[in-house]
Amino acid sequence: MKKTYIWRGLCTLLVLVLSLTIFAQSLAFTREGDVNLFLGTLPPAVQVTDDTNYYASDYASMDEMRTALEDHIIQTQVEGSVLLRNENDALPLAPNASVTLFGFAAATPVYHGGSGGPPNDGINLYDAMKEAGFQVNETVYNAIVAANGSRTKTGLIGEIPASAYAGTESSYATSYNDAAIYVMSRFGGEEGDLNHGLQGDWQEGPAGVPELSLHQEEIDTLNLIKNSGKFSKIIVVVNSGYAMDLGWLADYGVDACLWIGYPGNYGMTGVAQILGGQADPSGRNAITYAADSLSSAAMQNAGDFTFDNLTGLYKNKYLVYAEGIYVGYKYYETRYQDQVLGINNANGPKGVYASKNGAWNYADEMVYTFGAGKSYADFTQELLSVNWDKSTHTVTAQVKVTNNGAANYAGTSKDVVQLYVQLPYEAGQAEKSAIQLVDFAKTSALAAGESETVTLEFSDYIFAAYDSAAVNGADTSKTGCYVFDPGEYYFAIGNDAHDALNNVLAAKGVTGMFDAEGNPVEGDAAKAHKDELASLDNTTYAVSPYTGAVVSNHFEDRDINYFIPDAVTYLTRSDWNTFPDTVASLTATPEIQNLMENFQYEKPADAPDISTYKYKQDNGIAFIEMKDVAFDDPKWDSFIDQLTPSELAQIVGDKMGLDAIESIGFPAYAGGDGPDGHQSGVLFNAEMVATSTFNKDLLEQRGEFMAEESYWIGFRQIYSPGGNIHRTPYSGRNFEYYSEDANLSYLCGEIQTKAMADRGCVGTFKHFCGNDQETNRHGVATFMTEQTYREGPLRGFEGGLQAGHSMGTMTAYNRIGCIPTASDYETMTTVLRGEWGFTGINMTDSSKDSASYMGTADAIRAGTCQFNNDPGRVPEASNLLVKEKDGFIWGKLREVAKYYLYTMSRSNLVNGLSETETVQNYTPWWKPAFTGLNVVIGVLTVGAAAMYVLSEIKSRKGDK
Repeated sequence: MKKTYIWRGLCTLLVLVLSLTIFAQSLAFTREGDVNLFLGTLPPAVQVTDDTNYYASDYASMDEMRTALEDHIIQTQVEGSVLLRNENDALPLAPNASVTLFGFAAATPVYHGGSGGPPNDGINLYDAMKEAGFQVNETVYNAIVAANGSRTKTGLIGEIPASAYAGTESSYATSYNDAAIYVMSRFGGEEGDLNHGLQGDWQEGPAGVPELSLHQEEIDTLNLIKNSGKFSKIIVVVNSGYAMDLGWLADYGVDACLWIGYPGNYGMTGVAQILGGQADPSGRNAITYAADSLSSAAMQNAGDFTFDNLTGLYKNKYLVYAEGIYVGYKYYETRYQDQVLGINNANGPKGVYASKNGAWNYADEMVYTFGAGKSYADFTQELLSVNWDKSTHTVTAQVKVTNNGAANYAGTSKDVVQLYVQLPYEAGQAEKSAIQLVDFAKTSALAAGESETVTLEFSDYIFAAYDSAAVNGADTSKTGCYVFDPGEYYFAIGNDAHDALNNVLAAKGVTGMFDAEGNPVEGDAAKAHKDELASLDNTTYAVSPYTGAVVSNHFEDRDINYFIPDAVTYLTRSDWNTFPDTVASLTATPEIQNLMENFQYEKPADAPDISTYKYKQDNGIAFIEMKDVAFDDPKWDSFIDQLTPSELAQIVGDKMGLDAIESIGFPAYAGGDGPDGHQSGVLFNAEMVATSTFNKDLLEQRGEFMAEESYWIGFRQIYSPGGNIHRTPYSGRNFEYYSEDANLSYLCGEIQTKAMADRGCVGTFKHFCGNDQETNRHGVATFMTEQTYREGPLRGFEGGLQAGHSMGTMTAYNRIGCIPTASDYETMTTVLRGEWGFTGINMTDSSKDSASYMGTADAIRAGTCQFNNDPGRVPEASNLLVKEKDGFIWGKLREVAKYYLYTMSRSNLVNGLSETETVQNYTPWWKPAFTGLNVVIGVLTVGAAAMYVLSEIKSRKGDK
C-alpha cells in the first residue's frame, strides 16, 4: 500500500511537471526570436571571402569599429547637448574645479528609455568628471549611492529625499563648492506614457503632480543647495527624454542648465567635457519647453478615452487629434504672431495655463522654444541670399556665420543654421503654421574670428501645404493635393523658431514683438527674405515627387466627423477660441462598431483561381543571383515561381529572423531591436539627442554605425530608427523618436535610413504610423483630418521611406481612424508603395498580442509583408492558400515574397553567398534540448504510471 501511494504521488507530480514543460516548450517555440536573443543564439555565419564580402565593413575588427563608435557617441553628446541657460557665463567650469554632485541620476542616470535595445547602463557623470580631472565630493556621492533610489516608467521618478544628504553639509562648507551640479531625470518607455493624470490616474507617482513638473524631493534638494549659500554656482543637468517644466530655474538661483537627454554607454564623457570647457555644446531644441507641460493644444486629448458603447479589449479606445497641425512650436508660435497682431482672439482665455489675469500670453506660457540653445561662443549670422527657383522647385540659401569669441572658452565652436518659412494664410485655406522649419546645417569647428558660408539647398516640397478641399490639378476629378497658395512667402534664419518669426514680422513692418521672457525685441528684417507667388499652384505636387502617382484624398474616413458630423471642432488659427476641448465621450456608430470589432477581409468575387499561379518550378535560380536584379525585371517572377505554397506562407511568420529557404539558397538569419542600438550591442545616445545635434554628418554616421554593428554582431535586420512625432511631452517613447516637428523628422530619417541601406542594413523604420502615445497603443482608434495625417504622422516617416532609403518599416499597434495600421490599404499600399515608391519590407510590431484585431488576411490584403515575432501566422497564411484556395491572397503573398526577397538581396545577408554555395536550415540548440527534456519526463511519467498500476494490482491481490 505504501509503494502504491509513492508511485501515485510521483506519477501525479510528473504529470504536473510534464504539463508545465510542454506549455513552456510551446511558449518558447512561439517566442523563438525572444529566446534566441536572450540566449545569444545566432544562425551559423556563412564564411565570407574577399569575393563575397559584398557589404564590407570600414574596419578591420569589431574592436576597431567600436573604438570609433565610442568617439562618435561622445561627439554626438557634445553636439546634441543643449545649453538652455548660462547666466553670467557660469559654464564652463575650470577643468579641475571642485564640485558636489546631487541627485539620484548623478550616480544612476537614465542611459536609455524603457524599450528594446542594449542594457540600460554606461559611464555615469561621477566617473566621467573624475576622469576629466574634476575634484568631486565623495561624501555626498556616497550618500547618494547609499540612498538606494529607484525609478519606474509608471510614475516614480526615483529622486532621493533631501534628508539623504543630512550630515554631509561640512563636506562642501569650505571645499567642493565651486559648483553644485544637480542631475535631474525622467524615465519612460514602451507601453507607459509619463504620468500626466489628465484622466485621474496617477499610476505610482504622487497624486496631483504631473511627472514633468517639479516633485517635492526636487524642490527640497534645490532649496537645500540654494539656502546653503556655499556654492559659487548652481548647475542643473537634465537627464530626460521629455520636455520638463523648467520655468522655475531662476527661482532657485540656477546659473546654468544643460539638457543631455539619454547619453548611451559613453555620452557622459562628452557631458564632462562640456562642463569642463574641453568642448562647446552646440545642440538645439528638437522640442518645445512650455512653462506648463500640459498647456499644448495636443495635451487636451492625450491619454485614455473609451467609446461608451464598446467593451472589447483593444476594440473600444479612441484618440482625437483635435489640435490639427498645431503640434509643439507650431501652436505656440502661430498664436504668438496673432497675439502681437491683436487678431483671432489670440489673447483670449482658451488655452491659458501659465498666463496671468486669464489672458493668454506667449511670454508666460513659453520657457524655451523649438530650435533654442546656447553655445559658449557668441555667433552672428548674415543671410546672404535666398533663391526660390519655381521652375526646378528648389530653394537655395547662403548664410555667413562668424564666431565672435567667448568670454571664458578658448576652443573652437560650431553653430547651427536654421532656415524657416512663413506661408501666406487666409481664413478658409488649409491650416498653416506662422513659421516652420525647412532646412538646417551645422558649421565646421570655428575658432574665434573665423567665418564660414553655409549653403542650404532643398526641394520646395518640404513646405507645400496639403489642402483637402483643393481641386487636384493633375486629375481634376479628384479632390485634395499639396498646394502653394498665392501670396507672400517669407524665408528667415533665426537662433530658434521664435527668433525667425520675429525676423519675419520685422520684414513685414510689424512692431511690438518680444522674446520668450517678455523682453521687447525688434527682430531683424535683414535675416528674412520675401518671395511672391502670383497664382495658386495645385499642380506641381498634385503628383508624388518620387513616383509621379496622383496624390489626392484617401483618408476622409479617418476623421471622427466623417462618422459623427460635428463631433469635434478642430483647432484653426483663424479663431483661437477653437483651442481644443477634451473629447471625453463618444458613442460608436454601427459603422464604427463594425470596423472596431470585426475583421473586414472577404475573398473578392473576381479572385483568380489558384491554378493561375506557378509554384515549385525548377528554374535553377539561386537567391544570390538576384542581388543585382532590378525590381521590375521579370526574372523576379521566375524566381518566385520556385517557391512552394508553404514557403510563400513561411515568409509572413517572422521570428526576429527567418529560417532558411533551402530550395532557393536563402540562408537563415536573426534580427533585433532597437532605435538606439542592437540588443546585444553598444548603446547609442538616444535618437532625440542625435536630432538635437542638427548635424547631418553625425546623423549619417549614426546610420553607418548602426550598419557596422549589424555587420559585426551578425544581425541582418534592426528595428530602427523611430519616426513618430513628439505629439505631447508625455509620450513614453519620445526619446527614441526624432522630434515634435515632422519636417525635422523627415530630414533626419532621410539621412539616417539612407546611410543604413547603403551599407546593407535592413532597418525597419518604426512605428509607422500615428503611434504618438503609448497609452492604449493596442487598437486605439486615432482620428484626425487628412491634412493632419499627411503633414504630421505621415510626414515624419516620409523622408526615410521614400524610394531608395529605408529597406523596411515596422507598423504601429494603433489604428488610423478605425482601421488597424497594418490592415490599412490606403496607408500601406496607396501612400507607402504608390506615392512614396517604397519597395522594402513592411512588418507589424510583435503581433501575437494584437491577433484579436489585426487579422492575418486583412493585413496581407493591405500590403503587410510580415508579422513580427509571430510564426503562428504561418499556418493561417497556409490555410488561406491550401484550404481556402484563395487566389487573391496567393497573389498578395507572391507580392510579399518579391518585396521581401528583393530587400534581403540588397542586405548584408548576401555576404558569403555564391552561386555554388548551399545553405542549410538551422535549429537552435535549445529546441532539441527542450524536446529531449520533455521526452525524458514523458518516459518517466509513463514509467511511474506503469509502476503505480502494477503496485495497485499487487496491492489488491494482497488484500484478497
